[in-house]
Amino acid sequence: MSGSNREAAVAGQPKDERKKSGGGVINRLKARRVQGKESGASDQSSVTPFREEELLGLNDLRPEHVLGLSRVTENYLCKPEDNIYGIDFTRFKIRDLETGTVLFEISKPCSEQEEEEESTQLDASAGRFVRYQFTPAFLRLRKVGATVEFTVGDKPVKSFRMIERHYFRDRILKSFDFDFGFCIPNSRNTCEHMYEFPQLSEELSNGSDAGAASTTAKLDGEEWVLNGTKSWITNAWDASAAVVLATTDKSLKHKGISAFLVEMPTPGLSLGKKEDKLGIRASSTANLIFEDCRIPRQNLLGQPGMGFKIAMQTLDAGRIGIASQALGIGQAALDCAVDYAEKRLAFGAPISKLQAIQFKLADMALALESARLLTWRAAMMKDNKKPFTKEAAMAKLAASEAATQISHQAIQILGGMGYVSDMPAERHYRDARITEIYEGTSEIQRLVIANQLLKEYRS
Repeated sequence: MSGSNREAAVAGQPKDERKKSGGGVINRLKARRVQGKESGASDQSSVTPFREEELLGLNDLRPEHVLGLSRVTENYLCKPEDNIYGIDFTRFKIRDLETGTVLFEISKPCSEQEEEEESTQLDASAGRFVRYQFTPAFLRLRKVGATVEFTVGDKPVKSFRMIERHYFRDRILKSFDFDFGFCIPNSRNTCEHMYEFPQLSEELSNGSDAGAASTTAKLDGEEWVLNGTKSWITNAWDASAAVVLATTDKSLKHKGISAFLVEMPTPGLSLGKKEDKLGIRASSTANLIFEDCRIPRQNLLGQPGMGFKIAMQTLDAGRIGIASQALGIGQAALDCAVDYAEKRLAFGAPISKLQAIQFKLADMALALESARLLTWRAAMMKDNKKPFTKEAAMAKLAASEAATQISHQAIQILGGMGYVSDMPAERHYRDARITEIYEGTSEIQRLVIANQLLKEYRS
């Protein structure tokens, strides 16, 4: 919950009553609910809450059901020190405050039947994130029209609860920071539709140089005309809309880049082929091709020339999210390796008794926990509104390389079993690799860290 929401929760209360409440999180949340009901300003107050088990029992899953799930969860993601949802250092749980029911938890394993059913159609990693992190109800949310993927909020626990393709409305957008979505409520007054947003900032010839966008946007009367190609776009085939960075004034270089909201489909916008990827195969990746694509003038996000700034503002937070994703992959790979080492017998004893295996497991756990602490630190610095560019780069670099290392060693421990799709280790290995590439390659992270260190020294 943001500071502004906390202030709003007690607005209008006498000073002595605020002091009496003690500022506890439950009192703050109750006050926020009461205020919302009295003002009648919330569209969601009439939405019936739904828990995961209720969604699982529905034959016809509709957007209002998902909004109900969002309403249940949005007020219960709070600071770790509030400790209202039973946080520990092994498994985060988010509970319904009133009933104590666990709404969902991180790294919740799926049953063998669920794993088998899901694997028949999808490579079992859900989109960009390890499938372990999602209970079946969240996977079913893929079946309803419009979605978006984002990290829930910016508190440490929220950064680790990576909800794939979570549903949202304008009200929820204003409450949480995630990828490009934050720029919409800040730059436009309304967001009347539900969208799924791919990030459209990368072009084939530019790679990590976000300031070299060759896609152009020219104003023609009351319309912007877009031309160019965007490459490696996550969820391109599934999106309802896209946020596009395009050059509006080449003479200004990166200051001449603007951001636009483009609904899909739109005349002049076509999709490239779905890429056949090494990992994250449940997520569609393709090019978006703009050929005299016309969009309304009001679809400009913010002011002309703000696109690069918008992109950079989201990048650091996105790196915390990718670090969290990598931690999930690394944890799943480590769990798989430990489980196999305990059950696999050699010379009459589990191979976990062998020093060579123990050393591997120790190194894997060390890399994982070190990266986890870096990620928590970056998330907490962001939450406290402190500069966190260096910390986010460190977290992303450490976590992504740890995930690759851990998943590699997991296959080594499993031997031949780790090389086949009967075991999840090979999937973790494939999925881990992308975390060293997108949201800034490992080389870019090292440049960012070094630049920040030198900047601190020179100041």
